[in-house]
Amino acid sequence: MADFEKLETADEATHSHSAHEIAVAVSERKRARRKQGIGLAIAVVVACAAVGGTGVALAGVSGQHDAIVVAVPSGTTTPTATPTPISAPTSTPAQPNGSTQGLQIDIDDPNSITALVNKQRPLAKDFVPKNLVKLSSVGVPSVNDHSMRREAADASRELYDAAGKAGHHLNFASGYRSYELQTELYTEYVDQLGQEAADATSAKPGFSEHQTGLAVDIFETNTDCILEGCFGETKPGKWLKENSWKYGFILRYENGTQDVVGYEYEPWHFRYVGKDVAAAYHESGARTYEEFVGAPAAPDYKKP
Repeated sequence: MADFEKLETADEATHSHSAHEIAVAVSERKRARRKQGIGLAIAVVVACAAVGGTGVALAGVSGQHDAIVVAVPSGTTTPTATPTPISAPTSTPAQPNGSTQGLQIDIDDPNSITALVNKQRPLAKDFVPKNLVKLSSVGVPSVNDHSMRREAADASRELYDAAGKAGHHLNFASGYRSYELQTELYTEYVDQLGQEAADATSAKPGFSEHQTGLAVDIFETNTDCILEGCFGETKPGKWLKENSWKYGFILRYENGTQDVVGYEYEPWHFRYVGKDVAAAYHESGARTYEEFVGAPAAPDYKKP
């Protein structure tokens, strides 16, 4: 899931994209939210100069795990998850349209790169993925220097390099998030948007793919659409949808699949599942990971 962000002073700017242009993009997001009756206020503080670097800073909470974050009011509470967290590993063969015959996909072990996390399948509160590394350590620009699991980080570098050769200057946002950080983010969404709207755009703590260390939000500052649905219509957005599978990623929340995945269209949110599985997913024609592995739809959280 993407998070509403504050832009702050940056030491470097991404390529030739100006701070003003980034501010305009975020302002458009604010106007769109107001038109929808949400009225979410996003504070924007911009003072960065184009110096030909590769980083754009979006403010995070000091001392927290990596993410684009918002301030959280004190004294608020967060609805608790009710389903039993994923624990016992189970190897499940995926057979969408017979296209992945013989390919074993483990959807239950949270340590597996093919684990399925959705509104019906949460992670344990204390789950922290192993081998987390900063994306900067593999040469991938990421606002606030986000982390991912090593295999996913290495694949991100391949994806980043390939996109660059195609003329797209990507930046990676909201990689790994801890349970605690997701609690803060979700609480803020509920406070600002209300429960129903929050649940369409943000995961409850324990239910976020970002906690796996395998999910990443991607944007390009050389567009006027940052972490919004219109990103899917941009050149980098289209390139990612058409090519990300080659590097082990799938577009997790496709347009028109909310009744299965439980979230609104997010053309910026990609999930690493490994090259073999991503290729099989691409070949299968499936539009959701749930469909691909034969899992039930998860449009809503399971009620007690």
